Amino acid sequence: MYRTTAQLMYLCNHVRLALHLEGTPDPSLAVVQAAVTATGYTGYVAPGFVAAAPKAAGGGTSTGGGTKP
Repeated sequence: MYRTTAQLMYLCNHVRLALHLEGTPDPSLAVVQAAVTATGYTGYVAPGFVAAAPKAAGGGTSTGGGTKP
């Protein structure tokens, strides 16, 4: 299978461990976004990275997610 590097993200070891992605070399952006959402990670990931907005539970409104300046 051929994948371009534009689909993959390089993560430092401490970020990879914080996101519970150890053993996952250069995960895709979708995998990283899911890991950020699942772990609630608020640290630095990459320039231009935007975490997916969390899904509201029970029909409430969502106020979080977003980007860091």
